[in-house]
Amino acid sequence: MAAMKHSRILLVGLLLVVIVNVVTFIKFLHRPSGPVPRAQLERLNHKLDLLQANVKEDLAEGERILHALRNGPPLKLPVDRPANAEAEVAVKTPKKEDGGVVRLPAANVDVIPVVVMACNRVTVKTHVDQLLKYRPSKERFPVYVSQDCGHQETADVLRSYGDQITHLQHPNLSPIDSSKPTKFHGYYKIARHYRWALNQVFSHNYSAVIITEDDLNVAVDFFGYFAATLPIMKQDETILCVSAWNDNGKPETTIHDPTLLFRSDFFPGLGWMLTQKTWRELDAKWPDAFWDDWLRNPEQRRDRVCIRPDMPRTTTFGKIGVSQGQFFEQHLKYMTLNDKSVEWSERDLSYLIKAQYDADYLKKVYSAPAATVQELREGKLAPAPVRVEYVSKESFKSLSRELGLMDDLKAGVPRMAYMGIVTAGLNGRTFHLAPPASWKGYDPNWS
Repeated sequence: MAAMKHSRILLVGLLLVVIVNVVTFIKFLHRPSGPVPRAQLERLNHKLDLLQANVKEDLAEGERILHALRNGPPLKLPVDRPANAEAEVAVKTPKKEDGGVVRLPAANVDVIPVVVMACNRVTVKTHVDQLLKYRPSKERFPVYVSQDCGHQETADVLRSYGDQITHLQHPNLSPIDSSKPTKFHGYYKIARHYRWALNQVFSHNYSAVIITEDDLNVAVDFFGYFAATLPIMKQDETILCVSAWNDNGKPETTIHDPTLLFRSDFFPGLGWMLTQKTWRELDAKWPDAFWDDWLRNPEQRRDRVCIRPDMPRTTTFGKIGVSQGQFFEQHLKYMTLNDKSVEWSERDLSYLIKAQYDADYLKKVYSAPAATVQELREGKLAPAPVRVEYVSKESFKSLSRELGLMDDLKAGVPRMAYMGIVTAGLNGRTFHLAPPASWKGYDPNWS
């Protein structure tokens, strides 16, 4: 009787979910008559597609759960079912002695694990503590810490977390081939570790993972940011990754808008998400060293982009590492971490899809009035975005330094650029450091 009662309650709950979705669908159908802007229509069609998919999945999920409650032991995901299909939440048959409760998994919710790359920093505790503090769900955002180096003190710190995290230890601690330059051995070890760790985590068939490092601070809305951008990443195959990082994320070079996101031709790293599909492609040709610069090469990037924020969702506290603190004193230690919680689930991010983004972005940039760095600094211009034009590698680097931006390029791509344009802020004022409108593409010789 108890099982039957719970089944009826569950069925009623599922019917309510379906009814709400149907009502919402009808509400969408009764939209105002007359001309509708194209961008609004595209967003509406996208929402209707998602809504239709939700209704179908709700019905299928209800049938599956009811079947399990009526006919068998506690429900488990089958081995061949993608782990990303939904957050795996145990469904118990109610028992008097333990007061078991049936808990429904949220439909259409991806499990997005975080894999932390660690080595010999006991300060990994700072990073892990922040991840555990801000993650909204252990089931939806499992944390894996993959440790290289075999450092015992760091291993002890990680084991102290018990089942709050999964501690992986890289089994290959062998020295790098002596034919490789000694000063670069650290980069070879890092590439080797990344490949092993990502294969370990993706072996659980997650649709995407978030990759962090043991010396990062994370923002309060770190998890919400990645959860909200994953659907856009899946929909738009021109998106290679979503990153939490902004190379120009200092207080004086940001626009100070925590909701503002951009497309970027430059791979930022330092807290980033990629899909399993993309990893399978990269794994087949993963480099022996310098994996991040390799990923920035045209052969790997293939005109794909990363989504990046104006306000960084990560900052680094790790001055010492294989890069010997390159850029740390000049840039990295001054980065600002977003401290405002954004309700990402309530925001429409469809504007980031290439088909909609490109024309809007180019119009904003090239309709903005031209200005010099001096005019921008003096603050006498109208309070609207302006465009500062560069015409050569030398002028780009010179103007970047004057504006406080990072001035280096990788494979000809400036940091944070999209279509040659770097959008940033000067004391909160938006500017676009842009090439002429006749720009034809990146020149790899500008590196």
